Amino acid sequence: MKKILIGSILFFSLYAKAQNNTATQADSTGVQVIELPDSTAIGAPDGKKVSKEIGSAGGAIVADDGRVELIFPDGALTATMTISIQPTANLIPNGNGRAYQFEPSGIHFIKPVELIFHYTQEEEETCPPLLKFMAIQNGIGKWSYIDYDDWDSSARTLKGSILHFSGFADGNEVELLPAEVTLKVGHKQTFFLRKVHPPDKEFTSPNETDDDELPPLPAPDVHLGDKEQATWYVNNILKGNKIVGSISPINEKTVQAEYIAPGSLTSEEVTVKSKIRTVSWVWNTKPTRIKGKIAKWRDRRPEVTDEAVFTCKVHLYDEYKITVSMNYGKGSDMEWNDASSFFVKVGRQTELSGIQNNMLQVVLHMKKCKPVYTNEGRCTGLINVAGLQSATIDPNKSSGQGFIKVNLNFLPAQSCMPIFDFSACKDPTPTPPFYGSIAFPVRISFEAKGETQILSLGKGNGAVVKKADPDDITAIIGPVRD
Repeated sequence: MKKILIGSILFFSLYAKAQNNTATQADSTGVQVIELPDSTAIGAPDGKKVSKEIGSAGGAIVADDGRVELIFPDGALTATMTISIQPTANLIPNGNGRAYQFEPSGIHFIKPVELIFHYTQEEEETCPPLLKFMAIQNGIGKWSYIDYDDWDSSARTLKGSILHFSGFADGNEVELLPAEVTLKVGHKQTFFLRKVHPPDKEFTSPNETDDDELPPLPAPDVHLGDKEQATWYVNNILKGNKIVGSISPINEKTVQAEYIAPGSLTSEEVTVKSKIRTVSWVWNTKPTRIKGKIAKWRDRRPEVTDEAVFTCKVHLYDEYKITVSMNYGKGSDMEWNDASSFFVKVGRQTELSGIQNNMLQVVLHMKKCKPVYTNEGRCTGLINVAGLQSATIDPNKSSGQGFIKVNLNFLPAQSCMPIFDFSACKDPTPTPPFYGSIAFPVRISFEAKGETQILSLGKGNGAVVKKADPDDITAIIGPVRD
């Protein structure tokens, strides 16, 4: 049973008095403790309602999302009726996914109805199933918090029983927070464990008048001692590293730690893990040879007796400013200057912002002719960023350093060539450079390695170059750092 583990390790060691819905921090370890609410509003509908006719012979009904299943034994109902499961918002702290309203509300059963909750592998990694609890809400919003009757690790199910219909929610007795966070490369994030406990008063079941003798969720008072250890991992690497980011406890409070994201984007997502272990020291007695004689030697070794793991996701991103420019014909009779700039956020959702398209500027150095640039102020030129059509980020295996390869494909945009009035000129009309009608850039690919890069979009077809060519269309990609 579940409490075999709980009684010996950290999670329920910090039974602290807390005000309703107010988190406090235990001085000894840094675990935050929050009191579960005595009552809340009933959550608003949050999904498709499922209904089924079930009679005295029994039957089963499954929620539309497949998460909750009710099994009626033979004789639980005296007559056939419409049974419904309506997903709702989960309003309790450390609530796991959606809650559910069972209807008809308040109906009583002759025999207990089995409730099966299906959890996912990701939820199992977020909080061990041994540390999950049932929250039951009556028709006026009052909650009771109870232990599941049983669990099946292979089927990933938790089982409980109810004697009348009410609201139901699954909760995590302990969570690693923040459960999910988006973090820029090089930035820091503090992680901590949060434990919930029932309201700080004598337990009164909202079902006791219905003879539903539901035991309250226990909160034993066992102190964290030297035997309990907390270790921190990033992508299963103890303390992490410079590739995935590093993590270390804060001020020796083992259940609080600070994560520092890597300096460049090597992955769009990493997993932070806190592993809590109960360690017992075991003495071994073994024969050994000392100076030719057999003697007994005792050594002391650690042995892990209990373990629980909590995880959360860190979505990493990087940010760059990209400037696309050209300076064609510098030093000649006709000089063309064009540029656009924008910011790109690279991560789980790659997106552009701050697009700035400049007008094409033409500088004329003709001694005997003064033509007129007739569409000045309206011509965007050869560089025109209309937005992002698609983006992909992939590991760049060719670099051998774990950097992310960013591929940006832009929405097609029209280029605008300048129009001149040469009627005042006697000299032959200068020939402007020729480009197609589709504006630059069409696509840009670069490594998100946190340093400035220069790409040749014209002559080099997107290749990395050491310096910009003034007679080329060039993209300068510079990291944005705080």
